[in-house]
Amino acid sequence: MIKLLALICLLKSAFQLNIQPLFQDCEHTKNSDSNYKNIVVDIDCDGYDSNRTDQFPSRLISIHYQYRIKQLKISGFNLSKIPEKIFDRLLIEKLDLQQNNIQSISANTFQGIIGLEDLNLGENFLAKIPNQAFAPLDTLSTLILSKNRLSLIEPSGFSKLNSLKTLDLSYNQLTELNNAIFKPFEFTLETLFLSGNRLQILPDLNVMQELYYIDVSYNILSDLTDYGVPQKTKALILSNNRLEKIRKETFSMNYNMVFLDLTNNMISDIEQKSFENMINLRILRLGFNNLNFFPDLRHLVNLAELDLSNQNLRYLSEFALDRDDLPISTISRLDLSNNKIDSFDKKAFCSRTGPIQIEYLILDNNPMQKLDPCVFNQLKSSRLTIFFNSNNSSGMNNCDLIVT
Repeated sequence: MIKLLALICLLKSAFQLNIQPLFQDCEHTKNSDSNYKNIVVDIDCDGYDSNRTDQFPSRLISIHYQYRIKQLKISGFNLSKIPEKIFDRLLIEKLDLQQNNIQSISANTFQGIIGLEDLNLGENFLAKIPNQAFAPLDTLSTLILSKNRLSLIEPSGFSKLNSLKTLDLSYNQLTELNNAIFKPFEFTLETLFLSGNRLQILPDLNVMQELYYIDVSYNILSDLTDYGVPQKTKALILSNNRLEKIRKETFSMNYNMVFLDLTNNMISDIEQKSFENMINLRILRLGFNNLNFFPDLRHLVNLAELDLSNQNLRYLSEFALDRDDLPISTISRLDLSNNKIDSFDKKAFCSRTGPIQIEYLILDNNPMQKLDPCVFNQLKSSRLTIFFNSNNSSGMNNCDLIVT
């Protein structure tokens, strides 16, 4: 028993020994994943605390490093490029190289690195991704290239990234994307960020069969191409573009989509049956567009939130919220604020199939003189909260109306 206790104490003291540093003037700490048999380290090289911000931290061990590196963070340096093979024979899970003013990378930059899963090159000055730039990183699952100056990704720029699940290209200077760049991760990519670029045409994303989250907001898209949107997409963000029209073919295959954001475009036309197959859609955001009519909701049987604020709507016609084959049609939030609505049809909230239930109805800043409570008697007995602020109104204000 005494020998066993002595052995445990010896192991514990060995575990507490200082780890051998890999990079000069960097903080090396044991990660919580460490145990008696395997030591895992985190390495933090902070250029803001360094006297040599214009040089990459010196590597002290050129041969195989004995520890697995959970995270290597090198940031705050004034570098134009990363020394070639600086990561050779290192077992690294996460590599954070953001905020270093890096201007270029090559096929040899990440040569020899082992087991890398996450790479962050955000907030640098990269203008181009050359062919084979990430070829050594066949285990990579997350690649962040946001907030650079990228204007070109060569056709084989993402070659060998066969395990990639998340790609962030947001806030760059991309005007177009060659469809060939997506080929390496056609069966793996799940999340794609393209927001904050200068894209005029939505690239063909259908090659990526597992893609379920797409953000293309803050571009200059004026039309959606005939390619459509990948079938498995569940969330699509197209806000802050220049879209003028939604065609019926665009979302014809998107019956898996749950969230669609078209806020702040120039949409004045939505073709009939544009949302016909989107039977699982729960949130539809159309605020800040140019619509003067209420879109057809009949096939959106799972819709829970609808934003039609800041349009040119003047009138709510009969059966406006009618949806197919629902015994009770429930919408948790309907936003009609900041329109030009001056009246409702008496059957605006009627349904041909069953009662309609609304929890929050937002009518702020419309030119209605008053609200007729009789209109709301069409709704299913429930607690209905109406937000109604208007300089022209002489009826109810900020009313919390119980409809019975």
